[in-house]
Amino acid sequence: MPPMPAAIMSLVLSSGLSLPTHRLPVRHTVLRPVTMSSAEDTPSPVESQLALFASLRARQIAIDRQVHQRWRDGTPATSIPITLNDWVRRLALDWPLAACGTARGGLVVMDLAAGALLACAQTAHPGAVSSEDVAHDMRQLNGEYDGNGVIAVAMRAGRVASAGREGGVRLWQLVGDELVPECDLQTGVLASSLLLPGHEQGSLWGGFFDGTLRKWTQLEACRVTGAEPDVIITCGSPVLAAACCPELGLVAAATAGGTVELYGDTDGVPRGVWKAVAPDGSAEAPRARSVCFVLDEATGGWSVFVGGSDGSIRRRGLVRRSPSAAEAGGTSPDTTEDVSRDAAENVSPDAAQGAASPTSFFVQGAVMSELLPSHRGAVVALTAGPAGLLVSGAHDGTVRIWDVAQHKCLYGLGGYKVWLGSVCTDGKRLVSDGSDNSLVMHDFSTEIPSLEGR
Repeated sequence: MPPMPAAIMSLVLSSGLSLPTHRLPVRHTVLRPVTMSSAEDTPSPVESQLALFASLRARQIAIDRQVHQRWRDGTPATSIPITLNDWVRRLALDWPLAACGTARGGLVVMDLAAGALLACAQTAHPGAVSSEDVAHDMRQLNGEYDGNGVIAVAMRAGRVASAGREGGVRLWQLVGDELVPECDLQTGVLASSLLLPGHEQGSLWGGFFDGTLRKWTQLEACRVTGAEPDVIITCGSPVLAAACCPELGLVAAATAGGTVELYGDTDGVPRGVWKAVAPDGSAEAPRARSVCFVLDEATGGWSVFVGGSDGSIRRRGLVRRSPSAAEAGGTSPDTTEDVSRDAAENVSPDAAQGAASPTSFFVQGAVMSELLPSHRGAVVALTAGPAGLLVSGAHDGTVRIWDVAQHKCLYGLGGYKVWLGSVCTDGKRLVSDGSDNSLVMHDFSTEIPSLEGR
């Protein structure tokens, strides 16, 4: 095995500090011979293959149910897979890999399953920039809890996108044990959030403090043809967070003006504006700080959730158009399917006849709902969990798990600090920063280790 690069050696204090993992007991099945009455009773190869697939599928369903139940019960196995010698600032997950920024401006890629660092770029971005404009933008994003370093990170299939306080976006490729610079997207403005959508290989969305959403659709060509975005959307105020919903063909922006704005994710066409947080025009007005889309699997309804700088989490129902209606640029009672729980409970009969305007995906006439109790600090991170769950992270040092169908907080995970900025999940594990120089992983795919016999 080649020696670990010096850059990684200087960054790592320790790794792989996982709690003991509980192993499920091995059950031995006794296979007894079956006497066939004739050759005709012997399954054909096709039948045997189908039976195997059905058995494997049933087993996977059973495992998924166990995972979902542990999510609801709050019984994960918790570990510290990686510890660095610098504070963690922002996190992206592409299991088993993760990428995180640091307070000094470094960028690190690690294998969480192995508890090992793979590559790092210690000087990816400056740790701090002395500028009143930068300080103003960081106050909008982080309030009084900035912490310096990297602003945003995204990761997908070996590509990493990062944004620092110098402005613009840097693209990297993970090659062996190195993070190789791919290209710089010079935007002249700071990015608040980055998305590398899984459904569009080679594309990047960025939210920026000049109030724009920008999309690059062919990152491979940026080194040759330049780094100009293919789509530029102008929002009403600085964009503090962004989220994609490929199922509805939407991208959402949460803004410093307290709005959530929806746009088509391919053409940038406006699809609705929601005044989610009511600013009063003062410097302390609450901002829309985080946003995500969540599917209520019980009803098949999509909703958009927004986390406020005031600690609130609010929800608005969405409608889903059929392709024919979307292509025609309009909707009708026959071509608009209302898939929102909010709409079913709160829209009047008259409003239900035209649940959405020709351009808006927000349910018209639906009452906005709020999840209670509120956080006691800015809700800086939202992500969709499995089976209709929502995960929120806030500057009050807590991560909460919510049942969106019941508008109910199932439980909270404590022990975090005000520097928490990211919560990520692959459906089986919840990984977050906010623990100084460590990443915290809650694994719902395995049982809590038993203390018996210790």
